Amino acid sequence: MKTTLEKVFETLNKVELKSEKIELGMIEDADKFFKRAISIRDEATQTQTNAQNAWKNCSFTFDEAVKAYSEALKIAKDLGANEIVNKMNKQISLSLNESKEAKGYEKKLNL
Repeated sequence: MKTTLEKVFETLNKVELKSEKIELGMIEDADKFFKRAISIRDEATQTQTNAQNAWKNCSFTFDEAVKAYSEALKIAKDLGANEIVNKMNKQISLSLNESKEAKGYEKKLNL
């Protein structure tokens, strides 16, 4: 027959074990949240990098368009093709604005 003291210790041991299991379960849950957050962060970082590279490529391509339009503008002026000159001036202006906007987005993504 167990003494009262032995029964108390036995009960305390069971309570401590249950408490430790609960604490361990809470830690495991927290670890799962942490690992998921790391995964989401990594995914967001990659998305940001991809977007930044796309905006960089976009601004570069608009700058190339400005160069090409500028060359065409010179030839159109030499030929006296006023309608083409007007169109090239508009396209150069539009390309410069688009390039500036793309560079702005690229800069915003460079956190």
